[in-house]
Amino acid sequence: MNFPKGSRERRNHLELLRNKGNFVHNAQVLEAGTGTLVVRKQPQKEVEGKDYLPCVYCQGLHRRHALWRHMRNCIAKPADEKAQPGRGRVQALGAYALPHPRTVPDGLWKVLCKMNQDEIANTVKSDSCILRYGEYQYNKHGYDPTKHEYIRQSMRTLGRLVCYGSEVTHLKTIKEYIMPQNFEYTVKAVLHTAVTKTRKKEALSLPVRLGQGLKRISMILESSALISGDTAAAEEAKTFGRIYDAKWNEVVAGKCRRKLDEANYNTPLLLPLTKDVKRLHDFLNEQQQQDVEDLKCAQTVANWRKLCKVTLTQILLFNRRRQGELSKMPLSAFLERVQTESHEDINYALSDLEKDLCRHFSRVEVRGKNTKKVPILLSPPMVASLELLCASRSKCGILEDNPYMFATPYKPTYYRGSDTLRDLVKACNLKNPNSMTGTKLRKQLATLSTVLNLKDTEMDQLATFMGHNIRVHAKFYRLPESTTQLARISKVLMAMEQGRVGDFQGKNLEQIHIDPNEYAYAEESEEDMEVSGVSGETEPIRVSGVSGSAEDGETQSEPDETVAKGSGSVGEGETQGETQSEPDGHWEPKTGQQQRKRRPWTAEEQAAVEKHLRTNILIYKVPDKTACDRCLAAEPGLKERDWKAVKFYVKNRIAALKRKMSGGGRQ
Repeated sequence: MNFPKGSRERRNHLELLRNKGNFVHNAQVLEAGTGTLVVRKQPQKEVEGKDYLPCVYCQGLHRRHALWRHMRNCIAKPADEKAQPGRGRVQALGAYALPHPRTVPDGLWKVLCKMNQDEIANTVKSDSCILRYGEYQYNKHGYDPTKHEYIRQSMRTLGRLVCYGSEVTHLKTIKEYIMPQNFEYTVKAVLHTAVTKTRKKEALSLPVRLGQGLKRISMILESSALISGDTAAAEEAKTFGRIYDAKWNEVVAGKCRRKLDEANYNTPLLLPLTKDVKRLHDFLNEQQQQDVEDLKCAQTVANWRKLCKVTLTQILLFNRRRQGELSKMPLSAFLERVQTESHEDINYALSDLEKDLCRHFSRVEVRGKNTKKVPILLSPPMVASLELLCASRSKCGILEDNPYMFATPYKPTYYRGSDTLRDLVKACNLKNPNSMTGTKLRKQLATLSTVLNLKDTEMDQLATFMGHNIRVHAKFYRLPESTTQLARISKVLMAMEQGRVGDFQGKNLEQIHIDPNEYAYAEESEEDMEVSGVSGETEPIRVSGVSGSAEDGETQSEPDETVAKGSGSVGEGETQGETQSEPDGHWEPKTGQQQRKRRPWTAEEQAAVEKHLRTNILIYKVPDKTACDRCLAAEPGLKERDWKAVKFYVKNRIAALKRKMSGGGRQ
């Protein structure tokens, strides 16, 4: 009243006083659920009260879609306060200013007010069962601000069921959905919601999550009823749980999971290439050095942001950590890291190299999945970058109450490792950039560790470093299933098909050597032996006019011999495969069979073959066509031979060596 009549200051103060009185009235109306709201501008037609939200400055009631425009120029807005971007944040502030139910904790109500204020949000706030479910989730995960979004989404999922389920059923609240007599309507509403959510295709995972939420609410209601002594309500909730266990997988979850599994059939598993990983490491190292120099010269937000993203990606790529574990690393975890040297007595168990590695790397412990403690190893350049980031936080727009190491300027959030990795992979010219993700990098580390032949204790240490147990490591982090079946299981099938299972008695899958190109020639050889009337003995072949045995490498049956001209015809079933000789070393052709010319292997030819394929002979492995062609290309002295001749020479040498080792050589 001290201001002059008609002055702007007097009008503004009277308006603020009027708004405060109206806000008290509106709060009573909203709490009671009946009455008329007093708004700043009267609508031309009747509207619902949920379309209005109060201003946090003047407490006037405005349309929610126009609230951001009013708050930008509100007369009660402090002069030194900067406008925050985003209309959704304005509505969240207005929703938080409304009176909330007394049964809802303040922390949970603050989480709900940050939800998108639409019809689903109004349904969530008005349903007591959804609020109790949210309270359960908040008590379990509320300590972690990064889980608040998960709490909101789980509550919105149930609110979506109520909104969309009312289109096909008469059910209006979640409590009606968990009544045993309404189970069929619950199934119908859940399946309808799964299609309605996307409007394009069925959301297969949504019915599974809805069922889990309904089952959890039934357990919450059962426990609350038992505490209050309401046995009828407790029995009703327990009955729904039994029906859920018996029928839900049959009518809903089983079908959805089957479709999800079928969608993953014949999808290739793309692991990062080693060359791509090396190239990305080199690119990040160069970028990190440049960004460190830029931030030292000018402590700006842009330079801080670039170095933060590069350092985060470097650590993520080196440690193969889950992006959430590293992105949410608190600042205190780095500042309070252990910097003392290892215990002197423990060093006796380490080699000199391992002692140097302990002094080279730093170790930071953070909370991982399921609250497990997981380590992060830091190299000296990484530590230097993090120390520089810590020293320049205050000058680069990082809020004082932001607890994260990789904080976002001017916001209480953090940079996500998956986003920074994707952006830097695009900037680096990689051969297969789509495979360079955090999950696939972790799988590459665990999968390629099988090549190292680690002991069980060493494998357990690797699994602990990655943040899971040895059972999960053995089940999910191994060679791809397609590679295992093609490379190893196929050996068993080929051995059974060829009737050679007994030849590999006592061997594991890695010790079995079967050439897929060998089977066709072995089959031809058996046909030749059947035609010639000779049993399938595995003795080396001896050719007329050539002395010595296969042990000396002087004989070889060649499948493509030069056929001499003659009047006879080739018998039925006779092929150009190897031919069994008589025990005395002389070959007698059958009637009507053309005689084949045999060319002995010279000492030079034998030396040339053994120079390149000696390893195959020692490990009893018949070479394939590619290996034989490489041998022929490297040795000009073998120009008169073809790859099949080289192959069967090695095969005979292997057979001779086996007989010699077993004492079964020819007498």
